[in-house]
Amino acid sequence: MASAPAGQGQSGYTSDNTTMNPHAKPDAMDEAPIEGSSGSGGVQSYLLTRISAQHADLPLLLCTFVSGIIDSSVYNAWTVFAAMQTGNTIFLSLGASNQPVSKPYGWLKSLIAISFFILGAILTYRLSTLNNPPPTTTAAAKGVRREKYSALSRGTLFTSFVLQGAAVFLAAGLVQGGAIPGSKPQAQKVDGRVDFWELLPLAFLAMQFGAQIATSRLLGIGEIPTTVLTSVYTDLVTDPLVLRGGNIKRNRRFGSILFMLLGGICGGWISKSPAGLAGSLFVGGAIKVGVAVGWLLFPGEAVKEKAKAEEV
Repeated sequence: MASAPAGQGQSGYTSDNTTMNPHAKPDAMDEAPIEGSSGSGGVQSYLLTRISAQHADLPLLLCTFVSGIIDSSVYNAWTVFAAMQTGNTIFLSLGASNQPVSKPYGWLKSLIAISFFILGAILTYRLSTLNNPPPTTTAAAKGVRREKYSALSRGTLFTSFVLQGAAVFLAAGLVQGGAIPGSKPQAQKVDGRVDFWELLPLAFLAMQFGAQIATSRLLGIGEIPTTVLTSVYTDLVTDPLVLRGGNIKRNRRFGSILFMLLGGICGGWISKSPAGLAGSLFVGGAIKVGVAVGWLLFPGEAVKEKAKAEEV
């Protein structure tokens, strides 16, 4: 077998890249398109385009606001959290000693919330990455240049948040229709009643919150977990650059705290009004659907990269 001419490698290029062998195969990465930048075109191509996560913190802050609204209202009505599973874990542990005595089977509510929260997170991640898992070295050689492309496409995010909003609206409808006793403002007090019907809307709410936090993880924005603040407080005060201008991570953490607080305040006032718990849920569901529509309007990564190229 004859060896390649001097100065010419196996790829068909000379050492100075000025001569090319017409029979040589082009590099796979050179001819592979960036995901979302080409394809069949039209609506399908638009929906399959991976979003630019540069400003994805804004929708996540709205989700944090929703967590505040719903959790404050749900706890006020059912003495359990739909989003914050740390508190539910403590409530669950109290059940081992049959406490609190004023709320028998309160541990069961916490167990249901935790279980469906985990289920929502698992399903969201698995289904979002089902067709396009994170690329391996072999996949990269074939031209796959984007991790979790399917999970962060416009269509996937839109579908996920529409389903989350539908779950909230379903819970709101059950409460508004009177199917869940004890959810009206005048009945929101601690007593000895055991109402297992509360478990149904609670499961819907907890499951969609699991999907919500899974999305924040897929987006890679750990500063806005959307459902908890313990780590956010810690990371904020231990940040050595907390006082430096232009600190994006600090701004996100502070925004997460602020939006959760404002959401909780709004949820408290709404649940205290004649609208009650159902009113808070309808507001939260509307925001979720609004976020879903917002994902469709997000610029794609291909657009962002093209803009950068034009600037150069």
